[in-house]
Amino acid sequence: MPSHSAPRPTSGPLLVLTAMPEESAPLIARLEGATSLEVPFTGGVAAVRGTLHGTETVVVTTGIGIAAATAAATWGILSSAPRWWSPPAHAAGSRPMSRSGP
Repeated sequence: MPSHSAPRPTSGPLLVLTAMPEESAPLIARLEGATSLEVPFTGGVAAVRGTLHGTETVVVTTGIGIAAATAAATWGILSSAPRWWSPPAHAAGSRPMSRSGP
């Protein structure tokens, strides 16, 4: 049986999603060249881009709640076109890391 694999993105950052600033702060502190990104939300949503051990990384603090997490995660994925993304640890059934693309 032939094996078919879809093309995988070869560029784009690692996208890390956290719910609260207390969760994202240690990671953001380790980013080289950290730059805040403008987000289209108010109240608790923040995004920072930088380099983590040589890997372009975007850290998005989504805020608490499924609606906030869904909106911020969707924005993060669509605006940064990540190669890899990591959902918040509290997300039911989430995998530690997923690949973007088909």
